[in-house]
Amino acid sequence: LLPVVILAWAVGHGFIWGAQRLADKGRRMAASTVTNGPSYWWAMLLVWVVHAICFAGLLLRRRWSRLLSATLAFGWAALLGLQVAEHLAPGTPSDTPGVLIAIALMVVLVLFGYYIATSSGTRSFLSH
Repeated sequence: LLPVVILAWAVGHGFIWGAQRLADKGRRMAASTVTNGPSYWWAMLLVWVVHAICFAGLLLRRRWSRLLSATLAFGWAALLGLQVAEHLAPGTPSDTPGVLIAIALMVVLVLFGYYIATSSGTRSFLSH
């Protein structure tokens, strides 16, 4: 069990490091451009509310939370895909490690969403 825990710790911390790196870059990019503050705040509030509803549904073992969870995973993967496409456009500087991290996160999110959507174990866990 210890090798699995060590591997999970290393992979988890690698993803945390990658997410922090992408978030820092996003903050720098957002600071360099002018954004519309209030509408961005409402969009983020909506995202947090949808995630909270999904989490509550998972805790209550509701069937609808399985599809919502998979949809959220696919949605975040699609958003990352759009950001990667923007960085790969001709004439734009690209951050190769950042793009590779984003692609790895996309793959993990798609696989996780697929697992949630198709797993019989997930269906049996969410019984109501």
